[in-house]
Amino acid sequence: MCCKESRVSSITYVVLEFIILILILFGTAFDQYRLKSQNSNGSVAAVVENAFNNGNCVTLWGAKQQCYTGGYSLNGTKAFWDNCPERQRQFRAAEVLSIASVGLVALSVVCGILFLCCCTCVRYFLFVLGLLNFATLCVTWALVVDGFIGAQDSDGVVRASQDANDTLTCAAMNSQDYRYGVGFCLLVAGWGLQFFNGIILIAC
Repeated sequence: MCCKESRVSSITYVVLEFIILILILFGTAFDQYRLKSQNSNGSVAAVVENAFNNGNCVTLWGAKQQCYTGGYSLNGTKAFWDNCPERQRQFRAAEVLSIASVGLVALSVVCGILFLCCCTCVRYFLFVLGLLNFATLCVTWALVVDGFIGAQDSDGVVRASQDANDTLTCAAMNSQDYRYGVGFCLLVAGWGLQFFNGIILIAC
């Protein structure tokens, strides 16, 4: 029989953890950096176009010429950042950590369902899982931020597509007319929600 006094908090925890799982799944798959639109006059339409245009973008897994509808221009992170070994290592680490986060949150959802059925011993395990996920997500988006504002292997040049003229350097991405993408925002949102959900778990 389920406990009633903390039922609402427990349900809220499981629902939010499931939302975090969705955010991380899409955040891992979607763009971390997106090429700014030519239309940057500050209007609402320009802001929307900047956020959701189907142009060039960089994900954790490589570069795409058409961010939503196209395939990867090169074969994954290793090929894309081949001339920027430090950034390549950072993105490979971000890939591993983001996958680990997905696994941790999925496990938290399953254990959260057990917690709903008054298995209170699971609570401490959930708290540890939450801390681990908070840490892995934090490092993941921090690595993306480092590539956005900092240069690595600044002499290197990478191809952003099969077009030989479409190139990037290993300099900071914000200096190459890129901005943060939707995927990055989703990862940060999932990270923030994980912190909030930890507070709810303590209150359960």
